[in-house]
Amino acid sequence: MIDRAIEKINSEMQKNASNTYVEIVGHYLIDRCSDDIAAARVMVEGKTLNGAMQAVESIAKKQAVNNVAVLTPDIVFDAVDTYFGIIRDDDVRNRTIMAACSSSHMPVSPPAAKRVALDLTDFL
Repeated sequence: MIDRAIEKINSEMQKNASNTYVEIVGHYLIDRCSDDIAAARVMVEGKTLNGAMQAVESIAKKQAVNNVAVLTPDIVFDAVDTYFGIIRDDDVRNRTIMAACSSSHMPVSPPAAKRVALDLTDFL
């Protein structure tokens, strides 16, 4: 089931090979297909990558102001997950975001600033 779901998404991605957004969402779905439940949901008859992209587009149209919309990754992935009936997975979302940004590491919080007490006479 997992292999068939991945093949399905790959095939759909190839039809829109020049669309970066389809590529990102497609890779996200491929990562989601690592378990049988998610793969089965991707394989549901009539559910397609194009349909997921239309669900995202529908949300963008609703949120648009003067025909412009900016969607956060959470909004996009929520729409995709809802379309396929898949439960949210923040780890897969983060990996997808990092891959889309061509980064090989996960974001980390900056360390807390440390205070340093210096006496000017130490430098004289």
